[in-house]
Amino acid sequence: FVAGSVYTDSITVETADGSTQLITVTMTGTDDAPSFGTAGKTANISEEGLPNGVPDMTGTPTDTTNALVSSGTFAIADIDGPALSVTLTAPSTVLTSGGQALTWSGSGTSTLIASTGGEVIMTISITNTGAYTVTLSGTIDHATAGAEDIASLGITVTASDGMLTTTGTLTVNIEDDAPLAVNDFATLTMGSNTAGNVSTNDLGAELPGTVESVVYQGTTYTASAGSSRSIPARGSCQ
Repeated sequence: FVAGSVYTDSITVETADGSTQLITVTMTGTDDAPSFGTAGKTANISEEGLPNGVPDMTGTPTDTTNALVSSGTFAIADIDGPALSVTLTAPSTVLTSGGQALTWSGSGTSTLIASTGGEVIMTISITNTGAYTVTLSGTIDHATAGAEDIASLGITVTASDGMLTTTGTLTVNIEDDAPLAVNDFATLTMGSNTAGNVSTNDLGAELPGTVESVVYQGTTYTASAGSSRSIPARGSCQ
């Protein structure tokens, strides 16, 4: 029954010799804290689901999904039956998108939004029963360039019945999407020029990217902005 309320009942007990005794029982209600069916949950999302992403099953250490959305539930309940309030706390981990730190809004509410420069990158929401949804809308900078590694962050989930609170943790894993270079072809006519962009048809959620090197006849040349290479008629690269 309700925390703080007192229930009293009395029973008269009669012995075999006819004597009686009054027994009084007093019970005081106490509050039980909300409980989590599972205190820790993991949401896996991937940049491979973004426009121009390259879905695959390759990852470091593993590739678990190509999806932008992950959902599940903590199955939060309270035996006392009061209305619960479930909120999310923004992570302390600093992640960036395009070199800019994510800004979190909604900490202490049921919806967290991560953004940079007004662009929404990720949204995390939860209901008062612990059902959550994590949605990736933009790219996250990862530690290893060119590898499909994982960036992780921890979200604190707090359930309150107005008197007591219980916390759990939602771990969000974001898989990187490595770029995929596609072959390019150009036709040259003697005495004329041709132009194009070798990255136009490449794939990857974080494009446009940059060209880092060019391989010609087995030799690798570092590419930098504004640089050029000439190939004489005999076919050797200078």
